[in-house]
Amino acid sequence: MSLATGTRLGPYELQALVGSGGMGQVYRARDTRLDRTVAIKVLAGLPGNRDPSPGASSRSARLRERFDREARAVSRLNHPHICTLHDIGREGDIDFLVMEYVDGETLAAQLTRGPLPLAQAIRAAVETADALARAHAAGVVHRDLKPANIMLTKAGVKLLDFGIAKVLAADDVPQSDASTSVALTTEGTILGTIQYMAPEQLEGRTLDARTDIFAFGAVAYEMIAGRPAFDADTSAGLIAAILHSTPPSPASVQPLTPQALDRLIMTCLAKAPEDRWQSTLDLLRELRWIADRGADASSPAPAAGSAPRARRVTLFTAFLVAGALLGGGLMRWFDSPGGAPPLPIVRFPITLGSGEALETVDGHSAGPSLDLSPDGSKLVYVVERNERTQLMLRSFDRLEPVALPGTESASAPFFSPDGEWVGFIAGERLKKISTAGGAPLVLSPVPPVTRGASWAADGTIYLSPSFAESIFRIPDSGGSLTPVTSLDPGDANHLLPHVLPGGRGIIFTVWNGGSFADASLWVWSAATGTRHKLLEAATCGRYASTGHLVFARDAALLAVPFDLTTLTIRGSPVPVADGVEVSATNGTAQFALSAGGALVYAAQAAATDGADRLVWVDRNGGEQPIPDIHGDFEAARLSPDGRRVAFQSLNDLWINELGTSARRRLTFAGVNQFPVWTPDGTRIAFSHPAAGMPTPSLFWTAADGSGQPESIVTGGTVNFPSDWSPDGSVLAFSRTSGVVGNWDILTWARQDGQTSIVENSAFNELQPAFSPDGKWLAYVSDSSGRREVYVRPYPSPGARIPVSSDGGEEPRWGPDSKELFYVQGRSLMRVTIKTTPALGASKAETLFERRYRRLTGSPGFTSYSVAAASGS
Repeated sequence: MSLATGTRLGPYELQALVGSGGMGQVYRARDTRLDRTVAIKVLAGLPGNRDPSPGASSRSARLRERFDREARAVSRLNHPHICTLHDIGREGDIDFLVMEYVDGETLAAQLTRGPLPLAQAIRAAVETADALARAHAAGVVHRDLKPANIMLTKAGVKLLDFGIAKVLAADDVPQSDASTSVALTTEGTILGTIQYMAPEQLEGRTLDARTDIFAFGAVAYEMIAGRPAFDADTSAGLIAAILHSTPPSPASVQPLTPQALDRLIMTCLAKAPEDRWQSTLDLLRELRWIADRGADASSPAPAAGSAPRARRVTLFTAFLVAGALLGGGLMRWFDSPGGAPPLPIVRFPITLGSGEALETVDGHSAGPSLDLSPDGSKLVYVVERNERTQLMLRSFDRLEPVALPGTESASAPFFSPDGEWVGFIAGERLKKISTAGGAPLVLSPVPPVTRGASWAADGTIYLSPSFAESIFRIPDSGGSLTPVTSLDPGDANHLLPHVLPGGRGIIFTVWNGGSFADASLWVWSAATGTRHKLLEAATCGRYASTGHLVFARDAALLAVPFDLTTLTIRGSPVPVADGVEVSATNGTAQFALSAGGALVYAAQAAATDGADRLVWVDRNGGEQPIPDIHGDFEAARLSPDGRRVAFQSLNDLWINELGTSARRRLTFAGVNQFPVWTPDGTRIAFSHPAAGMPTPSLFWTAADGSGQPESIVTGGTVNFPSDWSPDGSVLAFSRTSGVVGNWDILTWARQDGQTSIVENSAFNELQPAFSPDGKWLAYVSDSSGRREVYVRPYPSPGARIPVSSDGGEEPRWGPDSKELFYVQGRSLMRVTIKTTPALGASKAETLFERRYRRLTGSPGFTSYSVAAASGS
C-alpha cells in the first residue's frame, strides 16, 4: 500500500513514490524544517500492519529488526560514494529512514542501452569498489550489490540500499581477510538478487566481504560486456550456472577490454571465496592501477582466433595524438556491402617535438585543439611549448610540421571549407590565418571562453561565444555576432557547433552541467530555423560523408547513420574508437574528421600521481597533499578559518572538512560556480542562473547547508563573484553586459542590496581582491594590451599602480596587507606593497613554478588560496 502525496512523517512531507522493493518503499519528500529534498524509505507492509494472516505479527517484527539494522549499518558509513543517512524516525506504526536524495540514473537503467564505454565503466568500478572498501572497513557487508543499487549521478557513483546488509559485531570485524560471523537470515532463506549472488550465499553458508567481491565482479562484467555474467530461463537454471559454470571472459565479448581488467573481473567471479580477491582494498588498488595506466592499460586482452589489434602509442608525457585513416571511409568501417571484408585500418602516430605537448582545453573553455582539412591533407593543432601555445600545421605530404606565426595563445582551431584558411581564438579575438602564411586577420572580439566554432561553405562561421550562451554566427569577412539558437529553460549552454553539408544546418551540443548523462546532441535546420534533439548522453557531433554522425560518449567515439534530408537518426550507434581525450566539464572531444573519412584524435591522457588533488604549497614550492579532496573539482576556496574548502564539482558546490573525508553538497540543480566565503565563514556567494535568466547571476547560501540559496544580484549578461570586504559588508564581483562586452568591477552592499560601479572603462577590469585592512583593491586590467595586476585605493577612487609587468592574473593578498601574490603563466609571483609616503610595489619575485591546474582567462576562476596564518 502506497502512502498518499502530502502525507507527513514527522517534519517530512511525501511528494512522490520513486521506488519500491522487498525492503520497502522509497519516496521523494521535503524536509519542512530545512526546506530541502530528501528520500524517505518506509518499511514494507506498512502502514498499519493490517495483515490478519497467521505469523503476520512475527513477520512485521522481523522486518522492523532488519529495518533498524539498516539504519545502524548505514549510519556507520560516511563516504562520497555511499548514500548518506540523515535521520531515522517513527510516525505511528510507520518506521522510516531519511536519506540523501540522489538525483541520477541507476546503472540498471543505463545498461538497458548497452555496455558502458570503457573509461566510464572503469571509473564507475573504481568508485563502487571505493565505497565497498569503506563499508567493509566498518564491518558492513552489503549482500545485495547489483546494478539497481548503483546510482550514476553528476558527482559519480552512489551506492544504495544496505537494507539486507550484515553488520558484524565488534568482535566479528575481520582481523584477517577470511572473516566469519553469524548470518542474519534464517536457515534456507535467501536474501538478495540471484543473478549477482555468490555461491556461498546461494548455499546458505557463512558470508563475508568476499561475497560482495563476487557480486562486484558480476556487476563489472555486465558494465563491460553489456550482458549478465550468468543467465538462464529459470531461477533453478540460474542458480546452477552460478554454482557450476564459468562465464565467457569479458574480453571474448568485448575484445577491447584491457587484459588486466579481464583478469580482475574473472578473479572476482571465482567460485571459492579463497580464490577471489581477498579484500576490497586489494581489488581497489588493482582497479586504480588499471585506471592510472591510461592508454597503456587499454591494451586489449588477446582473444582466441583473432589477429592482434593496433595499440595507440604514448608520444609525449600525458598527451598523445593518433591518426586512424579509414581506408574506404566510415561506411566500410561500419557496414561492408555484400559481406565483403572491411578495408584495412591504418594507424600511425603523429610525433610532437621535444618539450611539446598537445594543449587540451580544461574547465570552461571548449573547442577541440585539432582539426583536419576537408580533403584530409592537412592537420592543424595547438601545441604548448615553454608555457606558450601556438598553432602547428602539418601537411601529410611533408615530414615536419610548421608553426603558424602570429598564433601565440591560440585555441580551438578550425579549417575553412576549402582548407586554405584556419580560424582560431586568441587574445579574446576571433581570427583567421592563411595556411600559405602571412599575418592573422581579426574578425571580431569574443569572450575569453569561446566554446567551439565551425566554418560553412557560404562563408558563415558558427560559434558558441561564451558560457551560458547559444550559438551565434558571423561572416568570415568579419562583422557582428548574430544569435542562431536560443536557450530553452533548463539549457545551461549551447556549444561545439558543426556545420552540415550544403548549408542544411548545424549540429550542436546542449550541455546542462554535471556529466555526460546531462549532455545531448541537437540539430538546427537552416530551412526552418527550428531545432530538435538527436541523441541523449552525447556530445561533440561531427558529420561524416558516409552518412554517419560521429559523436563522443564519455571517452568513446561512436557513429550512427544520419539522414541529411530529414535531419534524423536512422539506426543505432556503433563504436569507432575508445580512450579518446574528452573534457568532463564541457564535453569537448579531441577528434576531427575529413570529408573523405580520415579520423584524427588525441588519446586519453594517463592519470598521474597527485593529479586532481589539492595540495599545500610553501613559499619554496614544497608540497604537502591534502587528503580526501580529489576527483573532478575546480575553483577551490579555503575558508577564513582554514578548516574547510569550498569547491565546484561538475557544476555543483561542495564543502569538505580538512583532515576528514566529510563532504557536504550545497547545491542541487543548474550550473553553480565560483564559491566565495564571507569573512565569518557562515555563508558562500556563488554564480548561478536566476529564474527566467539563463546567464549567471549572484546567489548566496548558508555554508552549513541549511535553508535555500537566495538571489542577491541580477542584471547584466554574466556576473561572477570575487571577494568580500574584510568586514563582510560588500561583495566585489565582475560583470559583462554583452556577449562580447567588456568586464567591469562592481560591488554589492549587504545592508541595502544596492550595486555600485568600481571600475568601468573601455577595457576589461576583473578579478577584484580586497586587502585585509580594507583600504586597497587589487584587480586585473588589460588596458596595456594584456592582462596585468594593479592596486588602487578603496573605497575612495585614486591613482592605481601597476604590480605586474609581464602579465598577471588572480591577485591574492597576504594576511598583513603588505604583500600581494599573483599568477604569471605557471608561476606564482610575490610583491611587497608599501603605502607610505605613497602607494608602491616592489619588483616581483617568483616563489615557485608548477603545472598546477588553471583556467586561463575566466574572470571568476580561482586556482589557489592564501592561508591566513602563514601565507602559504
